[in-house]
Amino acid sequence: MLFLHRKLGGQADGHLGLLNKVVLTCARATLPVYKTTNLAVLHEESKLRPAEIELNQTSQLFAVRTTRLDPYHPLRIRADLVKSGNRRLPSSRFARTIVALPPSEQVNPLAHPPWEQRETRAEAELRVVGPLGRSKAQAAKDFKTFYASIPRNDLQVFSDGSKSEGKDGATGGGYIVTQYDIEVARHAFSLGLNAEVFDAEATAATRGAAAALAQPSARFAKDLWIFLDNYEVTLRLGSHFNGSSQSVFDDFLDISRAWAQRPRLPHLPPGEIRIRWVPGHLNILGNEAADKAAKEGAALPPPSNPICTLASLKRLAKVNACKADTQLWNTISPQYYKDLL
Repeated sequence: MLFLHRKLGGQADGHLGLLNKVVLTCARATLPVYKTTNLAVLHEESKLRPAEIELNQTSQLFAVRTTRLDPYHPLRIRADLVKSGNRRLPSSRFARTIVALPPSEQVNPLAHPPWEQRETRAEAELRVVGPLGRSKAQAAKDFKTFYASIPRNDLQVFSDGSKSEGKDGATGGGYIVTQYDIEVARHAFSLGLNAEVFDAEATAATRGAAAALAQPSARFAKDLWIFLDNYEVTLRLGSHFNGSSQSVFDDFLDISRAWAQRPRLPHLPPGEIRIRWVPGHLNILGNEAADKAAKEGAALPPPSNPICTLASLKRLAKVNACKADTQLWNTISPQYYKDLL
């Protein structure tokens, strides 16, 4: 649905007209054009969209925001009532936008309140050994040296996420599990259209950790190493996260606790799950194998009835705005200008 707002009469149309006047004035101020230049050309060259399209996108992004409000927030309560089909509520613009959202995850910020003490970003960067001012080539060289020093009895997981380059833009992930330089597990999976690469990366790392924990040879390992090339996911794994794919990050924390309780040889300490960032696409064998598995996953059939992640909802609002912009361009732009593009 490109336009979620109904016409509310002359007053609303008048407000849109005033906003569009401001947009066009800005376009003419920044472009060397005549006053008689076609309006579609002004919008295209200045990349300033008409007010209605921008307001629709803002409205959809506001509706997306309700999915990450705490359960006791008035807007969250109202959104839940709208979704439940409560007919006593007026058919407001907010209600129509909420109903238009596809089924999605609900993020609970109170599960991990912001007032609790958390690891700082600087501390997380040191923990995962991020770039820290190094070039990517130097970071890859350092990683190879470090990887060679890991005890071979430890389990290692390389994971990755991918998005297909086709029109569908399906997302998938994959991982490999190695021990004693032998690949003991490999898996590729699809998340369909309702997830982003960020979600696929987090899901791949979590599923890879679960697969490693389930290995019979886990009792021979002290630590479980997780290697992935998405820096933002690497920083957030192993800590509480109130964002997209919140449940996946919580599952990873559960696996971290389960690792210390696993059956193991008597002389081995509990160990822990250690996370490291790995520079991507620099001929690191494990990372290249995970990247291949992730691309295979993106090409697989999507799961049935997948819900949208928070990240994919934000992308959907932007995609709808782009579609509306393209539709408007195809409708009102002059043919002579189309021929120039």
